[in-house]
Amino acid sequence: MAGKRKMSARGVSIPAGIGIGVAGAVAVMLIGAVALAAMVMKETMPIESIGIWAMVVLVIASAVGAYLVSMLVNERKLLACGLTAAIFYLVLISINAVFLDGVYSGMGMTALMILLGAGVSLLPGLRKKQGKSRIKIPAYR
Repeated sequence: MAGKRKMSARGVSIPAGIGIGVAGAVAVMLIGAVALAAMVMKETMPIESIGIWAMVVLVIASAVGAYLVSMLVNERKLLACGLTAAIFYLVLISINAVFLDGVYSGMGMTALMILLGAGVSLLPGLRKKQGKSRIKIPAYR
């Protein structure tokens, strides 16, 4: 006899979640780049500090993308967030290859910042909720 199982909210599939996460990360990265360019144009930020702020934008964009994936996907969150970070990095490399003629300086630091952002978004989910765990002792009759 088959037992009844409670159907829970499954969320979206892993590939769809990764696509949404990468799109969110690219959107945040573009918004950050436009904001940095506007601050340099208005001379509120010196152009020498744009490299540091670009790394901050990469961390935030990667964290937002991985956070979106972890909220949408209910299973294998670590795998989904890691794949989101890897695909976001591949998108950045392809943008570099197409628009900047393949100048690959600083790509190691970019990969580190993307992994840092993806890891930061996973930290709140690492703690397990500790509730009361009752051990039922079977009664022998």
